[in-house]
Amino acid sequence: MFSQMNKSNYFIGVSLANNSAISRAVSPLISQHSAAIRWQLPEKWHLTTVFFAGSYPSDLTSQSFIDVGIPTLSVQGQKIYHRKNQGILTINCASIEMFFWHRRICNILKIIPAAFDPHITIARGPFEQISAIRLPNINSQFHFNELILFESTRDNQQLYRKILTFRLEK
Repeated sequence: MFSQMNKSNYFIGVSLANNSAISRAVSPLISQHSAAIRWQLPEKWHLTTVFFAGSYPSDLTSQSFIDVGIPTLSVQGQKIYHRKNQGILTINCASIEMFFWHRRICNILKIIPAAFDPHITIARGPFEQISAIRLPNINSQFHFNELILFESTRDNQQLYRKILTFRLEK
């Protein structure tokens, strides 16, 4: 059963707030690029693992994810998305391990996995300017033990609110 549709998007993610490896890669770029680019605030950094759009399964509990496992996340370069003349700069996390972990989450939630790359959104702005940014290599692994159901408003303010937290340890 899914919650009713509203003006928000929902997703399952992992908080990477103020991560030092991402900060070392992104901080020097902020002053080098146009003011038209909206950089994601470091305290809002997160890995999006499953995207639900306007509703989410209303029966989620900590037990839902008890058997999903705890992967080590490796980042693998950047990916740029193009939506309505806007570019979205992301750090790509589409490793084989993440692919299978994403599938396990979709199976647990009983949803059909969409063509989706787990990613960390870094910036948004005019596509031409976003596509000119080159993130340095981020050679880092991230460890985590919880998933978070986030709500994201659709008003381009990138306001994220934690709704539920799920521990991944038994």
